[in-house]
Order: sequence, then structure tokens, then C-alpha cells
Amino acid sequence: MAMVVADSPDLPPDIVDPRRLTPGTMPPVLAEFTMSHPETALTLAPSLPDAPVVTSPAPGQLIGAVRKPAGKAPAGTGYVLFYEQGRYLGGTAVSASGTWQWRRVVNWPAGPHTVQVLGADGNAVSRTSTVDFHVLDRIDPPQVVGPRPNAWTGPRPRFSGKAPRGAQKVMVLEQGRLIAEDPSRRTAPGGSPTPTTGGPVPTRSSS
Repeated sequence: MAMVVADSPDLPPDIVDPRRLTPGTMPPVLAEFTMSHPETALTLAPSLPDAPVVTSPAPGQLIGAVRKPAGKAPAGTGYVLFYEQGRYLGGTAVSASGTWQWRRVVNWPAGPHTVQVLGADGNAVSRTSTVDFHVLDRIDPPQVVGPRPNAWTGPRPRFSGKAPRGAQKVMVLEQGRLIAEDPSRRTAPGGSPTPTTGGPVPTRSSS
């Protein structure tokens, strides 16, 4: 890139010294790949012994839009393919230890998803396994119950309220500075809000 800039006629002289440039390194090749007519793999009779196992996300889990599914594959599986409603989404290679992790090249759309995972090696395919999860592309603000607006409190107020669906941590900031956080709360199964009123939120003080 620097060599291209150095050759630009609009660049003032002596801005880039070619003698100080060193060869760059190419980024690693993504495990993501494409294949011709991948949907036909769903029509083949399974010949591999077992289907891939999805270890993350968990069934029904709320995840972010950039979450990378991961799992394990039985011996003899070279790579795994991913489908949704019969449409091919992508694939990734299986490591020597039998694990895999897939980084989708685009973000997951918000909403529920049911993804089929199929193992393959050459022309041999496995049965499909299925994982259901729900993607959140935004999180609503927490509902603050206490302290009430304009209320008088002591020097160590207890903050309480309800966490929005999918939240894993609630943080309290004052003028952009973190003054309290509660990492122990989790959204209840099914996405219902979890109250955060069980005790005082740990506060941080500056010396």
C-alpha cells in the first residue's frame, strides 16, 4: 500500500522513503469457503457414522449478530456445512482434534434461527444436526426502579431495576464514567426480564 502511495504523482516528494519499506505479510486464509451446488449435499444418503455436534450456541440461546457457532465432528469428517431452510449459508474445515468454529462472513439477521449442520468428507455426508437460537441486534435500555428520579439517597445508593432481554451485565455510568456494575445477573430463560433488586449493586470509588 505504501508503494502505491509513493508512486502517486500528487504526493509531495520525500514523504515516503522506499528504502525503509519492508515486505508485508498476507493475512491467514479464512476457513470459510464456497462450493458448487452445496444444497445437493442435503439430498445425499448419509454414509458418515454421526452428525456434527453444536456446542455453542446452546439450544434456544440469545446471541449477538456476530456470534461464531462452534462444535465437534466425529472422526472422518473433513468439514461441516451450514444451512437454513434448505439454503446454504457457508462451511468450515474441521481441525485435527475434531473441533470446528465457523465465522460467518455476514452478520446474523435479528430474530429466530434454525440452522442445520451437516458433516462431509469428499462425496460422503452425515446426518444433519439442528440448533435453534435467537439473534438480538440491539438491547433495550434497563428499567430503573431505584433510586427514584430526584430522590434523596445516602452516600452509597442501591441501584435496582429490570434488565432487558438478552442483557448479561448492567452498568451504571455518571458523565460517561463507570460507577457501578452488576455482572452476576442473567436474563431468565425465555427472555423474561430478570429483576436486579436482590441486593446492593457493588460500587466503585476513586481515591
